[in-house]
Amino acid sequence: MAKNQFRERLAKLSPAQRALLEQRLKQMRATLPAEPSIPRRPTRDSPPLSFAQQRLWFLNQLEPESPEYNESITKRLIGSLDVSALEAAVNRIVARHEVLRTAIVLVDGTPQQLIAPSRKLYLPVIDLRAGAAKDRDGEALRLIVETIRRPFDLSRDLMLRVLLLRLADREYILLLVKHHVASDGWSMGFSGKN
Repeated sequence: MAKNQFRERLAKLSPAQRALLEQRLKQMRATLPAEPSIPRRPTRDSPPLSFAQQRLWFLNQLEPESPEYNESITKRLIGSLDVSALEAAVNRIVARHEVLRTAIVLVDGTPQQLIAPSRKLYLPVIDLRAGAAKDRDGEALRLIVETIRRPFDLSRDLMLRVLLLRLADREYILLLVKHHVASDGWSMGFSGKN
């Protein structure tokens, strides 16, 4: 039955018929099985590493200075910017997502996730306005590449790194770098290309 036909039939019901329909719908809902859900993990338990996380941790042990699994995105921001509000927003994201506060540590020779109850992320702001206008983009690129290439220490670091570059009074570049152990580009909806 088409949506419009259904609406027309519903509109033609008498108040008694409508009340009976609502009662039957409530009864049907009550007899439906509950939707399956994933039970919430007790917060005191350390979740096991997924196979992908185990692989990434192992590769990081082989080459701890490699930035191979750093994923980045940059956004140019134009307009007035409340830097403290941006930092607070990033910290809310970190507070909401355990994976960004998770370190991987060895416990009895086995890698385990250690989730920090809270971690504060400091948003570094580098002001490039003092340099010559023609040199700003080059310096910004150098700082972006340097930040992206800095390896994560999976046993200590937050899995998210941010940098804000101020190019002009109302022009900024925001850089977000995360380690692939925390998520991937497919899940985040971006390819890491800027």
